[in-house]
Amino acid sequence: MSWEDHYRTEFTGSGTEALSIAVAIAMAHRPEVREPEVIIPAYGCPDLISAILAQGAKPVLVDLLPESPCMNDAQVRDVITTETVAVVGVDFLGISERLDVLSQVCRDRNLFLIEDSAQSFPPASSDRPLADLVVLSFGRGKPINLMGGGALLIRREIVDRSLAVLGRYPLSEVVTGLSWKLKRSVFNLLMARLPFFILEKMPFLGIGETRFRKLKTISRLELPEALLSSAIFEFGARPLIHKLYDRELQSIEVFGWKLLGKRKSESTGGDPDTPRLRYAVLAPDKELRDQALRSLNRSGIAASAFYDKTLPHIEGVEEALKEKPFPCADDFASRLMTLPCHEDVKESDISLIANIIRGIAQN
Repeated sequence: MSWEDHYRTEFTGSGTEALSIAVAIAMAHRPEVREPEVIIPAYGCPDLISAILAQGAKPVLVDLLPESPCMNDAQVRDVITTETVAVVGVDFLGISERLDVLSQVCRDRNLFLIEDSAQSFPPASSDRPLADLVVLSFGRGKPINLMGGGALLIRREIVDRSLAVLGRYPLSEVVTGLSWKLKRSVFNLLMARLPFFILEKMPFLGIGETRFRKLKTISRLELPEALLSSAIFEFGARPLIHKLYDRELQSIEVFGWKLLGKRKSESTGGDPDTPRLRYAVLAPDKELRDQALRSLNRSGIAASAFYDKTLPHIEGVEEALKEKPFPCADDFASRLMTLPCHEDVKESDISLIANIIRGIAQN
């Protein structure tokens, strides 16, 4: 694997379980802390909350930078206390967090930096090991789809000190028989061929759900490396659909729409030569975003609002979080629209998307 020079790989039952073990390792390195806290962005997957609570730690939310999925580093510094053990930087839909900035914050305050790369592959720390721990997810709809499972990458300098934590969790073997292969093939086919609004109506797929679920079990897996290598090859062979979006949608920026991660040089940029999970666009306001979603879905385009809400507003997390104002995260959630990046997306589809959005913007 591309990260093997810097990290040891431990396979887990899911990406959420990998994150929870990462939190446990961070806690073990600060045994004097009685009520550990972990800093996360106010906009993200509720599984972030589940992973932290499973270790008895407290999630602490911070706002985003304006019109960006990246955390406000000044606010990160403000909320650090003597009980803080880690900061989680989330790579959003292939758009990397500013790990260089967050790693400096963590070094200054002796904290662990955890890169959550569940939605991005390869992780940004593969080349520059800025994060102490890196989380990957191999679940349905993720860049590397193994229909489940995940991985925790542990920086080699801290492996020995992490073994006691790893030993708490049972090790089981992945079974990939005919039934597993059939399910994976059917899922990939549906994801590529059917519009998002149809997939959302299939409850057995669990697509489009933003739901808080408690993490009940944590385990490690024995995952065949050949299986992972094959899935990585499949992902790497996907066409770079986001480059077509960059070119075809640039005309809508004059109307106040923003294409996220368009340039690698931007603080929210991603690797231009790596496939994206979905393509992220910010509308000028919520009303135009919702209008575009309706029009695109009626035209067969799998557009989505993604999480649609900040973490304090997601059902089920009320007991874990106190509702506070996060103006930039709330604004981001209300304006975000994501577009499909699978191999069946054609230039004609992207031209249709651009025409629909231009028509909405000009009216």
